[in-house]
Amino acid sequence: MVTPGAGRSFLVYYHAENFRQTQGAYRASCENHAPFCAQPMIEALEREVSREERLQAFVREAGAADVAIDAGEHVFRAEDVHVWLERLAAKRKSARPKPWRK
Repeated sequence: MVTPGAGRSFLVYYHAENFRQTQGAYRASCENHAPFCAQPMIEALEREVSREERLQAFVREAGAADVAIDAGEHVFRAEDVHVWLERLAAKRKSARPKPWRK
């Protein structure tokens, strides 16, 4: 479900919620009319819906990670993780960093 954020208009969210259901109808009506039809608006809505879905997935993942850390999952120091990622990017084998807290 798409929810309004700071600075977002209600209209964008109304369309985003209903967009998935009516996408085919919009496309069909555009094909039957002149090229200056609603195609740019449809593409803009597709981008907005996709962005909102990615943002919501990110927030859900962050919340799940927070709960996992509170439940005792491993926590790593950022410096150790950065060094490890740099070694991986340089295509050198490297042991994973040791947990800072268990």
